[in-house]
Amino acid sequence: MIFRYTADSVDAGTSAGSGLKRHCGLSPTLVKAIRLHGNLEINGHFARMKTLLQEGDMIVAESPQPDSPALHLPADLPLLYQSPWLLALSKPAGIVVHPSLNKNLPDLCSLLSDQALHPVNRLDRDTTGIVLLALNGHAHWLLTQSPMEKRYLAIVHGRFSEKEGCIQAAIRRASDSIILREVGEDGKRAETLWQELDYFPSNDLSLVSFVLKSGRTHQIRVHARYAGCPLLGDSLYGLNSLHAAIEKAQAPEASAQVLSADHFKLDRLMDRQALHAEALSFTDPQSKKRIHLKDPLPEDMLTVLRHCGLPEKSLSDQIRL
Repeated sequence: MIFRYTADSVDAGTSAGSGLKRHCGLSPTLVKAIRLHGNLEINGHFARMKTLLQEGDMIVAESPQPDSPALHLPADLPLLYQSPWLLALSKPAGIVVHPSLNKNLPDLCSLLSDQALHPVNRLDRDTTGIVLLALNGHAHWLLTQSPMEKRYLAIVHGRFSEKEGCIQAAIRRASDSIILREVGEDGKRAETLWQELDYFPSNDLSLVSFVLKSGRTHQIRVHARYAGCPLLGDSLYGLNSLHAAIEKAQAPEASAQVLSADHFKLDRLMDRQALHAEALSFTDPQSKKRIHLKDPLPEDMLTVLRHCGLPEKSLSDQIRL
């Protein structure tokens, strides 16, 4: 990977390393990697990162990091976007994004390459939808420095108090678990926007759009349960978890929800949480173009909506939102 720039008047008297950060967007980690294992030239001569620049100097830096690793794309993983530095796929349920301690679980990164990949967004094992992967660390760094918009679709029990709104409730790790999260004042800031897309009174289920304004582990699932509307099929934060929260008075809005045998029966319509990463917007770090991706609802969630009586035309409208 090679980076080039010409020093301008602002660069005069500053270091070559500072110029690489300013002109090429290099992270401190990549600047260090070039210093230790790469090559830096100014006007065709070997130089150091701390070398001071003059206006008009020509800087060329070569990184030991490759542009992209070798990929093998499974036919059953729909490709949504590909560029020299990026890859976006539709992840099915049952696959984790990163290699896990449980070697029996398939992971997306290992399926795609024998070399290191850099997931930009992460989905729970049984959450479906768009996963964006950077093919090198530099692309990953640039993506984290620019705005990214994520939208999810979920089927939840009950109905939110308004047609749309925002849940602002800090999330922390549960004291008795390394996996579970919970709402707590001493947790990290977490903000989730919601919008009701449809409500099915005969089943007391809602189709809801969620937009993340922060990125906490299990954020949508925790916030939905906290608001008294747990995700359909959610084994960690679903109906049983909500019932326990009501008893402990940990979910202030949940007490308004009435849990019945019908709710638990409906829960069996899904063998996973009904959550899908439906839309993702980001800026491609190479082309600088704004990219907008959509991934239609998976068949299991569509089956539930059909069960609720949503007409096929309305289903098509929902997945195009």
